[in-house]
Amino acid sequence: MAFRIILFFLLTFFFLFIAGVAIFFDGFGIFSFVCIFLGGLSSYGIYATLRVYQRIKLSGTQLLVTKIIGANQKLDLEELQEWQEKRYYLRSTLRRSLILFFSNNQRFLFSNKSQPAEFEKLADFLLTNPITSLLDHSPDKELKAIRDMPFDQEKIFNACIKSTSFQAWWVAPEESSYVLAFNPSPGGILHISMHGFGSVKVMQGHFKEVRSPDLISWTQSDVVPVEWQVSITRKAPGLSTVELNAIYPSLPKADAVRTQVMKEVEQRIQQLEQWLGKSN
Repeated sequence: MAFRIILFFLLTFFFLFIAGVAIFFDGFGIFSFVCIFLGGLSSYGIYATLRVYQRIKLSGTQLLVTKIIGANQKLDLEELQEWQEKRYYLRSTLRRSLILFFSNNQRFLFSNKSQPAEFEKLADFLLTNPITSLLDHSPDKELKAIRDMPFDQEKIFNACIKSTSFQAWWVAPEESSYVLAFNPSPGGILHISMHGFGSVKVMQGHFKEVRSPDLISWTQSDVVPVEWQVSITRKAPGLSTVELNAIYPSLPKADAVRTQVMKEVEQRIQQLEQWLGKSN
């Protein structure tokens, strides 16, 4: 692309220079008119080259988005152009693991676990737009579940790791904090952050889970993220308090959403208790 721009620039300069020389010696005539026309055509070539490059870049980004979020959530070039021009909101969380992008009241979670190359290119494109606005008009709703369990913090935490629905691995972005990332079944991505693990009695964290529309019927065409805030607190020797706080977007079918989230909270606590019972 740079070669074409330089070539068109040189051609523009050449034709306009020849036209100027012709006008200086012979006055304005057919030859000078042709040179001016060719110079203008060459200058338009610079503009056309830049426009084609921009469209190719947007088209490539469209393909990357389609690969990551699926064909049913395909974005057209006009939407990508609008994002680039209006600089919509972008939030990066744990840069090496995921990006959460807000647009038109829908939230998409991009993971670099499955497609790291595509993720990096897409992240670089989105990060060129500064944070200026947030399109998220739905207030979040919360659902909290608290349960006292006759076990130490470490035992409860280890039971979470051994659960069949979690596959765990460790990531350490900083020396002062640890990130324990789980991959639940079916689908979704979640992260639990453990700050000062091993030295602080209260272990707190959070994870985000995104389910596809075919897994939850009440989401309809939306991709709905549920943020779970997890806290395991030492209440007394051999006694800990487990708190699950589910935060989810307010949708038209809020009652159905709440019912589904309540079931999931109860299932998670029951599963945790089962694994604690097995570990005795």
